Amino acid sequence: MKKTLILAPLLLVALASCRKDRSCACTQNGTDLGTANYVNVTRSEAKNACQGLEAQYSISNPGATCSLK
Repeated sequence: MKKTLILAPLLLVALASCRKDRSCACTQNGTDLGTANYVNVTRSEAKNACQGLEAQYSISNPGATCSLK
């Protein structure tokens, strides 16, 4: 019984999905280039999308950086 009480909360945490709304803000030398909003995504999905957005912005705006907010 004790093992069940210890393992049950750990199992719930492991199975819980950390999906939520996230945003990615892009700037260049302090100038706001734009913000992208991602709905119901994990942190790693949003991070990958934000890195892709940074790559797109850096083509026309060298030095552009994007970060998750």
